[in-house]
Order: sequence, then C-alpha cells, then structure tokens
Amino acid sequence: MLQSAQTSKAFRDSVRRQFRAVLVDEFQDTDELQYSIFKTIFLDPEDNDETAVFVGDPKQSIYRFRGAQIEVYLRARDEAARSGFAPWSLGTNYRSTPPAVDAVNVLFSTPDGASRFSKGISFPLVKSSASRLPLFRKNPESGKLEPVRAFELWTGRWEAPSDWKEGDGERLIKADTAREYEARLIASDISSLLSSETYVGARFSDPGVSLEEARLKPGDIAVLVRNHDNSAALERELAARG
Repeated sequence: MLQSAQTSKAFRDSVRRQFRAVLVDEFQDTDELQYSIFKTIFLDPEDNDETAVFVGDPKQSIYRFRGAQIEVYLRARDEAARSGFAPWSLGTNYRSTPPAVDAVNVLFSTPDGASRFSKGISFPLVKSSASRLPLFRKNPESGKLEPVRAFELWTGRWEAPSDWKEGDGERLIKADTAREYEARLIASDISSLLSSETYVGARFSDPGVSLEEARLKPGDIAVLVRNHDNSAALERELAARG
C-alpha cells in the first residue's frame, strides 16, 4: 500500500475522494511505516485542502505497543509545528477525582513547573472536574467520613533473594519475588477497603441511593497489569482473602 501511495497520484486521489479527512487516535502508538502512509496520503504539501488530526499522549507510550516508536510521534509533532500548526491540549480531566489529578500533577512536574520527562516531552498541568468525587471511608475513632488517599507510594526494605551473592550490584530481588510482595500489599489494601465502611462518592451523593448501595463493592475495583501472567500472584492473594 505504501509503495502504491508513493508512486501513484491516482491512488492517493482515489483515497482522498473517499476520505476527505483522517483522525488517528492513540498516535503515540504509531510506527514509521504507519506515519509514512498517513503523511503521504493526507499531508501532501501540494494539497492545500488536507485535513489530518493526530490524537495522542507521549506519556502513554510506555510499552512500545505493537512496535510503537515514540520518536515518530515527536517528529510528527515537530514537523507540524514547523508547518505552523500548534498542538491543542486538553486542559481539564473529566474522568479522575480532583485529588488524583493533583497528585499526578505534583508527581510528574518539578517544583518550578517543568516536566520530569525527557526527550522534549512536556507535562502541562491539568485541571480536574470538581464533580468527580473520591472514595470516602469512615474513621473508626471519630466516626467521620474522610476521603481515601488518591495516591500512595509504597516503600520498604526488601529481603535479598536466597541466591544473592556479593557483587550482584543493585539486583537485590527477583521480579517474581517482587510481584509476590506487591501482590500481598495490593490484596491487603483491597481487603481493607472492602471490609471497612468505604463509600463511592458518586453514589454516596445520590439521594436516590441507600447507604448500603453506596458501599464500595468488589466490582468497583480494577487492577491494571501489563499482561495476564503478571496477575497470577495477585489472583492467588485475593483468593486467599476470599
């Protein structure tokens, strides 16, 4: 297809007649070949009527999904800027709760507001939708409902694996062992949330929902993993806790 697009203006014109515009979502997952096709067909410098929109977030390009090349995203961004097209950024997050957005803003920006990312990847601070309410948990001592922390960093001293030898450098723990520790922490945290009086803010604020219906349920919880194999340890720990 790429060869045809490059050598046949008739082919490009035929595609353009069928699709007057193109919107490429998740553009951070684009590779060199895909970008060449989009660029050749829809970004012809001799065509003043091109309409192409690339939607992406370079900070989400973390696993080189399907051979994605972050360098392609950055080059496309720079080429668009040299052509006089400024990128548009979404300034408000309507999905996450305000405390979660505030935590991410702090984590990925320096005290002077600069980005912690390299390769020219910026991190514009975003606002949050105040209508997104967090989880609330009843304090057993005061009896008051308090917001559950939106973001936590877990740290600790790890035990060296049995086969660790002097000179192994910073390899203090195997990946499988780390997942076992991580699974115990996550499962214990989930168990604690479900066994305490924890409420989903969006349901708690609804006058048509009872207090019991507003309680946090197992189906409200999701754990993201890179692949299914990474979830095995967590599944065992959750099953052990019922």
